[in-house]
Order: sequence, then structure tokens, then C-alpha cells
Amino acid sequence: MRTMIKCGEASFLKASDADPEGCLQQYINDELKIFLKVVGVIEVKSAFEQLQTNAAAIEKRMNDAIAKTNKPSYKDKVPDNVKEEDTKKITQLKTELAEAQGSLEGLKKLL
Repeated sequence: MRTMIKCGEASFLKASDADPEGCLQQYINDELKIFLKVVGVIEVKSAFEQLQTNAAAIEKRMNDAIAKTNKPSYKDKVPDNVKEEDTKKITQLKTELAEAQGSLEGLKKLL
């Protein structure tokens, strides 16, 4: 298993086990969560600040895209294929922002 995930150490926990300390959690699905040990490996405060900056940039791009689609002339003047692309872009940005915010919450617990 370690070879598959390219790490030095891997362990498997039961659902009833406590979450390991000093780790970020990544939800994969209802049956799988990954915990990555970060305390002592990365500078948590610096990573938190960088992720805050990235999340703010994602949020700005998302808000700009939403504002573009809310303009009165958008529905009438923009071709349907562009509207579809804009909708996909907004959905993707929402997902990216949710993931960044989840990571921020995880890092905040480690500060």
C-alpha cells in the first residue's frame, strides 16, 4: 500500500478510532478519509496564510464571473455556448473555494 501512495508510512484506522493529531483530513468518500501528517513537516502558519491568499483569489474570480452573468445584457447578448462555459467555470470555482475553505479549517485547528 505504501508504494501505491508513495509515502514512507501508512496506517489504517477503524471508523471508531480517533483522528490522528497533527494531521489534515481529506474526505474522499463515505468509506475513505486520508490523514496527512503536517505538524513538524510544514510551517503551518505560513501554509495557512498562503492558502488564505489563494482562497481570496478564487473567491474574487468566482464573484467576478457571477457578476458578469448577472448583468442585464448577459442573457440577451451572450451565446448559449459561452453561457454554458461560464456556468461550468462558476461551478468549478465554487468547488475550488469549498476545498480551500475546508483546508483552511483543517490548518486552523493546527495553529
